[in-house]
Amino acid sequence: MATKDEIIYQQKLVLAAQKDAKAFQALYEEFYEAIYYFIAARVDYESDTDDICSQTFLKAMINLPKYRFKGLPFSAWLYRIAINEVNLFYRATKKSRAIIIDEEAIPEMIVETESSYDQQSIDLLIQSIHHLNPTEVELLELRYFEKRSVREVAMILNMSEANVKVKCHRVIKKLKDYMQRHD
Repeated sequence: MATKDEIIYQQKLVLAAQKDAKAFQALYEEFYEAIYYFIAARVDYESDTDDICSQTFLKAMINLPKYRFKGLPFSAWLYRIAINEVNLFYRATKKSRAIIIDEEAIPEMIVETESSYDQQSIDLLIQSIHHLNPTEVELLELRYFEKRSVREVAMILNMSEANVKVKCHRVIKKLKDYMQRHD
């Protein structure tokens, strides 16, 4: 989560890049690694990650004049573009979306689904995740697997914090219902 000073610094970089396209390089250097790894966690092949990351920064550069500061980190805007680019990639290629499941998040999710913590429940939870729609998977990845705060998820997905909480609750309920039906 970006601090107030980091947000101010990011805003200065953005304003400079909006005045002079050459200044976009500083934004690129500041955020490239984080955006690259964010995309890599969602895509199977390095070459696809490279292409999607390039598209993300190209679209950011092209649309930078339209960017308006709303008190949020600039990175939230970049993550949103990256998510859109990943989704476009999967729609265009008709490939199955990679889901990176963080094993450290499994116990917390098992508890929330009110299941017993055994291998059968873990397998069932993983199976149930594969039955979620892409938006639900994205929410799980951001909130549980990447351990982002509700506020951060809200910024990235351009939702209210209350909406993120409600949607997370609904996704967990959907997982719980699936697991109970297939237990």
